[in-house]
Amino acid sequence: MPFAQRALFALVSSTVLASPAFAAINAADDYRQVPQDTAVVIDVLFNDSTDQDGLTIVGNTAATHGAVTQAEGGGLRYQPNDGFYGADSFTYTIENSTGERDTAQVIITVVAEEGVVEAASIAQAAPKAANNVMRSHRDAVSLFLDGGSYASLNEKEVARLNGTLGGAAGDGDFAFGGIFASVNMRSGEQDAGDMNNGELQSGYKDNLNGATIGADVLWRENWVAGAALGFSNSSVEFAGTDSDGKGNGDFDMSDVSILGFASYRDDAFNVQAQLGYSSLDYSFEYADSAGNNRFAFVKGQYTFRKGGWQFIPGLSLNYQSQFVEAYIEEKSSANPTPSSFSSQKTRSLQSGLSLHIDRAINFNWGVFLPRFAITAEQVINSGQRGINGYSGGQAFELTASEIDKNHMLVDAGASLVLPRGWAVFFNVQSLLQQENYSSNTVQLGFRKEL
Repeated sequence: MPFAQRALFALVSSTVLASPAFAAINAADDYRQVPQDTAVVIDVLFNDSTDQDGLTIVGNTAATHGAVTQAEGGGLRYQPNDGFYGADSFTYTIENSTGERDTAQVIITVVAEEGVVEAASIAQAAPKAANNVMRSHRDAVSLFLDGGSYASLNEKEVARLNGTLGGAAGDGDFAFGGIFASVNMRSGEQDAGDMNNGELQSGYKDNLNGATIGADVLWRENWVAGAALGFSNSSVEFAGTDSDGKGNGDFDMSDVSILGFASYRDDAFNVQAQLGYSSLDYSFEYADSAGNNRFAFVKGQYTFRKGGWQFIPGLSLNYQSQFVEAYIEEKSSANPTPSSFSSQKTRSLQSGLSLHIDRAINFNWGVFLPRFAITAEQVINSGQRGINGYSGGQAFELTASEIDKNHMLVDAGASLVLPRGWAVFFNVQSLLQQENYSSNTVQLGFRKEL
């Protein structure tokens, strides 16, 4: 697979040099970093100026270590020679509507493939893997807090949805609290994005297997509070993995997470809040690193009931930050020129609008609740650092591609509320309409009232 399909960056934008106030036309130098074996289209006119109408590119010189051509739709396309990395440059000439001309230089650093792909891991894939870990634990807790759906906190409440307290599901006294556990399995895939003015996204696959266990206490039938522990192992495999099965930015990650939660529920209104922290360990090809993940989540819902049906719209806010420590690769015969990478920190504030629908069906042996939900999420605010690195004898700086701010989640599943305080559930969730990325998550679990 061409390396252009495996890089994961919005390359550092051109540096703008100030235009003299007296110049009728001014071509400003441009600086650009490009992954090895990767073509890039540079909008050289972006920082050029004229006091007349229209600017056009009327010529350019050849680059020493690559080919330069005019691109369709404007700009200049630079293609480094195969295998080359290091410094390169060329000049171009612009002209305005009155025939005035000026010339500027484009200075390019072609970054070695190894450094770019490994930086892709710490720049974007590693924080996304951390985000997936915390989401899996958070969702496992939410399944027990969503106002009577799934493994309900109170089996009498589930039976009451159908207008009866008879049958096996209503045979217990009010519970003090409970314990619960969930197994979480997730797989995702990042497709290679198209080149767009230097923006590239790699292709990779990620997998997660983990578990969430916890306990809760009920107070006055309306309040619930508790804590949970989460554990998981994740792996990320980039397109073009080395023959040894680990390379080109691939990494494994494990986490230990702790979550605290509380919920209030009356007859129709439900609000829940969660706080969480994850300690993360990363294993790259030639180095280990560590990191952490923090989140705060609040969700409010209102229930409309008709017969055994529930229609529950909801609003949520989620704040999350991820941090990955800087690391230096170990030097060895297999890695004679080790690379180093700076730390990465990302943050995001996200809103959600959801609707879930479920149906309580009473049987002598318990209550069956099939359920469907759809959630539209939007990133309100986000930020991330650039990555500084040293690889192949050269320093570089790259920034991760901007995240897609809108996506959809679709959930389908069911739960069984059984006699003697037992409840079991399963849930399948698909992430849709996020640019170049999709995932599926399966969760299986139980709860036992005490």
